[in-house]
Amino acid sequence: MPSALDIEHFLFMTARHKAANKIGIHALQPRRQAIAYSSLEDGFKIVMTVIRTYHADFKLNLRDQKRIRGVFEQLVRDGRCLSST
Repeated sequence: MPSALDIEHFLFMTARHKAANKIGIHALQPRRQAIAYSSLEDGFKIVMTVIRTYHADFKLNLRDQKRIRGVFEQLVRDGRCLSST
């Protein structure tokens, strides 16, 4: 069963991978350096749905929820995730 640490790692790696692969249509356009917050949030929701499908007893305690929320906040602070607000 995955742990909260696995989910945190997924979020960091997704932000890193998506930002690295965002390239403009024209060769002169710069690479985009951040993933949209909504895209990362949607990915997180899908992962949680899949985990709960395969592991019905999977739950995140309050500490884990705060840590994952902190990952989103850190990615926004670091500029690796573009917040809509």
